Amino acid sequence: MIVKSLAAQDAIPVTGGRSYGVYGLAQYASRFVVLIASDDCRPNWCPVEWFQVVDGRFPGDWELSVVDPGGTALQVLIGYPELVRDPDHYDALLERDPEAISAFKKIDIAPSEFSVSPSEDFLSNFGAVPEVAGDNNRSSISLDAPNDYAVDLQWDSAMRTAEWRMSMGGVVIAEQMLGDVRGVSVFCENQESGLILRADSGPGEDVIEPELLGCLHDRVADVSGVEVAADDVGLALSAAEETASLVGEVVY
Repeated sequence: MIVKSLAAQDAIPVTGGRSYGVYGLAQYASRFVVLIASDDCRPNWCPVEWFQVVDGRFPGDWELSVVDPGGTALQVLIGYPELVRDPDHYDALLERDPEAISAFKKIDIAPSEFSVSPSEDFLSNFGAVPEVAGDNNRSSISLDAPNDYAVDLQWDSAMRTAEWRMSMGGVVIAEQMLGDVRGVSVFCENQESGLILRADSGPGEDVIEPELLGCLHDRVADVSGVEVAADDVGLALSAAEETASLVGEVVY
């Protein structure tokens, strides 16, 4: 997360117009504050109204703690694990403890980059490449398959969202919007291909989202829903119809 100062401040060394990485957020006495390394390279909690948000993405390992929601001091804390889990570390930063400040300076707060497989991978596996919108953040790809099935996938690398839609004969039969996505990649193994969405769900953990559907054509078995094998285009589907929705699973 990155914020930009709206004006210079006297109480804490903050330069107007300068961008600062955010190490944590807190609600303190019903006010919101952000933890930054100010111009003197020291950790400081600053009122959020001093800044505008430049990049609102959180690092994947950030955590949240509801400390004392009805209190008059610290109520809610969000940030890197040690800040949230260890009250002594939180207090030590306020007290300018050298060890705590040294640990603070080693924290990596850079949000993970949004990654997408090269266009060549899409072309060689699906015969199509993603189309990029004018702002270079939004992309989409449409994939056709036998038996009048089609899958449309679009993603926004800035907002870190992705949306898929599966249709048959022009009629949408399943769709879903996903958040916290950090990449779209082409899966290819043993002459079978597919699409994978990767999302941040915890420190160092990759998640293959189970909701991305692929095209299908071959085998249909109606047990509790539908199950289909990979088609000639290389996408696969395994889905089960539940009470109110159709949920898919990536086969890989």
